[in-house]
Amino acid sequence: MQKVLFFGLGHLGEFFLKQNKDFEITATKRTIDKEYQIQVTSFELGQDWHDSQECDAYVISFPPPENYSDKLAKLLNEIDITKKIIFISSTSVFGKGIITEDSEKLGTRRNALELIKCEDQIETLENYVIIRPGGLIDEKRHPRNFTERMTTISNSKTNVNLVHTSDVAAFIHHVLKNDLKNTTYNLVCDDHPTKEAFYGSFNQNIHFDQKGSFERVIRNNKSIQSGFEYKFKTLDWCLQEVE
Repeated sequence: MQKVLFFGLGHLGEFFLKQNKDFEITATKRTIDKEYQIQVTSFELGQDWHDSQECDAYVISFPPPENYSDKLAKLLNEIDITKKIIFISSTSVFGKGIITEDSEKLGTRRNALELIKCEDQIETLENYVIIRPGGLIDEKRHPRNFTERMTTISNSKTNVNLVHTSDVAAFIHHVLKNDLKNTTYNLVCDDHPTKEAFYGSFNQNIHFDQKGSFERVIRNNKSIQSGFEYKFKTLDWCLQEVE
């Protein structure tokens, strides 16, 4: 049985654990606030990693902190980088237009710039996969919940690029089971409505500012070509309760 060490057990990691049937998993978390059925070590990215537990693969999944690339470099220097490393990045590394894995990384925000530098490091390794999810949504992080607090949405004719958290977790399992390596994957569902069309379905009182809108559609073809099947291919699951 493959041993997997999941760095940064959070919302995505919880889905990964619930789906697991094939791997022996250990994990790290900054604050251990509940009991788990697996070994979880307290660890914050940037700290020294002294744990000598052996594993076959690492999953690195942290919300981008300040100086992420420097902290990642430190961690990579302290683990066995000859093992498979799955790095969870984000589609925020890209700019506008129709986006594939080969598109130029034109993201300009701080987190995007840090992730681009992190990806550059990961791509020098012997056995890596970079996964770039779109915006994570699910039953807990349901769009109807956060749209309740929205009053204004800018660039409202720009497309949304979303993916169910369960599908991202399942794709990590897919990578491990099929020993995919040395490549990158964008993960999004098939639907790309405008912010106005999508978020307006949940809250019709939002003010939509169309100024500055642009086309931005992330393609998921490569993940499908790898043999992966999305359970939540469209956004119908979260719209079905909307009258």
